[in-house]
Amino acid sequence: MRKVAERDGVGTVGCIVNSVFTAREVARIVGDSCGDEAVILWVGPMRPRDLESIRDSHRELFTAVDDRDREIRVIVSTQTLEVGVDIDLAALVTELAPGSSLAQRAGRVNRLGRRDRGDCVVLLPDSVPTASTGPYQQDELADGFEWLKRRADDPAGFAPIRLVDDPPPPRARRRPVLSRLELGTAQYLSSTSETEVGDVELDFWIRDDLRDNDLGLGMVRRSPLPVDDIDALALLRATPIVADEIYPVKINTARDVVESVIRTARQPFARVFRERAGELEIVDLSGLEGIEIRPGDILIVDGEHRIVDNQVITARDGEAPGDTAWAARGRFAEVFVDGHAADWITLRETAEAMYDARENPPEGMADDEAVQAAAERVLKSRCDTDRPVRGTVPPLPDDQSTRLGWAVVTEVDADKTDEETRQVWTGPPVPLQKHRIAVAECARELGRKLGLSDLLADVLYSAGLLHDEGKRHSEFQRILAAQPGEVLAKSGARDAGVPRRRRSGVGLVRGWRHEQLSVVYAAAELESTPVEIRDLVLRLVGTSHGRGRMGFALGSTDVLAGETQQWSALAAELFDEGSWDELMEATDRRWGTWTCAYLEAVLRAADCMVSKEGS
Repeated sequence: MRKVAERDGVGTVGCIVNSVFTAREVARIVGDSCGDEAVILWVGPMRPRDLESIRDSHRELFTAVDDRDREIRVIVSTQTLEVGVDIDLAALVTELAPGSSLAQRAGRVNRLGRRDRGDCVVLLPDSVPTASTGPYQQDELADGFEWLKRRADDPAGFAPIRLVDDPPPPRARRRPVLSRLELGTAQYLSSTSETEVGDVELDFWIRDDLRDNDLGLGMVRRSPLPVDDIDALALLRATPIVADEIYPVKINTARDVVESVIRTARQPFARVFRERAGELEIVDLSGLEGIEIRPGDILIVDGEHRIVDNQVITARDGEAPGDTAWAARGRFAEVFVDGHAADWITLRETAEAMYDARENPPEGMADDEAVQAAAERVLKSRCDTDRPVRGTVPPLPDDQSTRLGWAVVTEVDADKTDEETRQVWTGPPVPLQKHRIAVAECARELGRKLGLSDLLADVLYSAGLLHDEGKRHSEFQRILAAQPGEVLAKSGARDAGVPRRRRSGVGLVRGWRHEQLSVVYAAAELESTPVEIRDLVLRLVGTSHGRGRMGFALGSTDVLAGETQQWSALAAELFDEGSWDELMEATDRRWGTWTCAYLEAVLRAADCMVSKEGS
């Protein structure tokens, strides 16, 4: 590879291999020869934040501009470099792969045509492959071998114009029979945001290969975590995992890490937390048969463990702990944990301020709001940021001698990315009339730009006007702290936590959804509308926040919650006598499952867009 690079003079040589292990070893060997600073490792099991950091540090290399990166001599990668990366390599050295993969890899070389030549060197076995390698099967490697031998006789090699006449052999489909998605299954899969007895396995429908070998999960390293497991679990719940900090890991590798590193570690670090389907729990490591993990799980471990080598999780020969920041891109402005550095000073001051606020709350402020406001004042003073922040702390212990275990300062803008939060808070108060008109107009405009008929665009407009009518309920307006004479769609509280805390003090039962009440109001409003249009609008109103497709949990009495009873008969018909379920079935038959799901997505997109803009 050094000779290939020197032949070009200036430029980066790509080395693409078929396994992460090989990539790591090649990067280490080339680094010993050329210098570690001249080599980049770019593989799938790296965290997105690490890949982004490399991209930011070498923008010339990853933008294929004329001023090419002169620092990086070699980039070592797996098949992740074949697509999705804008790079112009000076030359390429690659392992044998299927013909289509080799053509993709060659397409990374001299992409802009600025060089006279772009060498591609393929390392071949002495004979036709008889075994699988990495993610590739023996038969597709054999086909690639034969095709490559033929291309080697042509001086043009991998030139794109020549591949038109001699294309690479197609990769064999590993799933010869694809399952048909029946209507009932489509309806079931469309029921997002519902509480299910078991997880919906989408892999069965979208994967071409159902072998278990390639299934994986994620690992996250967090440090510091409280010594107490329950306290640590509470902190993890307050600091949700973000995609940028997840290491993609194969299941077998994860098991090796847990068995050979985590289980044998010194206390209190011999522990694993698991996130599955949005739920966090502590994993029991006491059994001898090993832990139970599934594809899609996220395992969280202490950052003390040496399980990272070249930014990839490994059970052996790991390097120093390295970067274990709480979340990528500064979502959490600061995390304070008792017992680390000077954190105990911050936590003591926070606890003292909270105790004082609980004993002497400001006039007109509820106790819980006063306590939260006191915590935020202290934490904001400790956080070096100009942006609005929100403080999160565990419940204040009754024993004042007990020190606060942890505290988190979250930048307020992070809450704006949460769709549920945006239903009640955007910062400044938003009148319901303003919000409903903005969503209706946005939904209709989106529908028109997507090529929907005028009829369906008007349906979206009507649904947008009515989707939040249930927020008019007097108890919900108390949550939003509306003043007499005003009806709000969004609270004017200083942060998103205030409406959540107010909810516990109002007369709405657990599970109450404003969009369910919106259906009642909308049904009365659309009484004279043709039934096909009326039912579709009602469906969009009721499912506007992802729920309701499999029915609502509450009956008419709880939905109305003491509000005026003029709609009691209509609410009973919808949610006690089964009209809502019949409506869902009727709209599926009349408009189709796919059309209904599409319209629901457009309306939700419009609502999210308007809410994110602060309206």
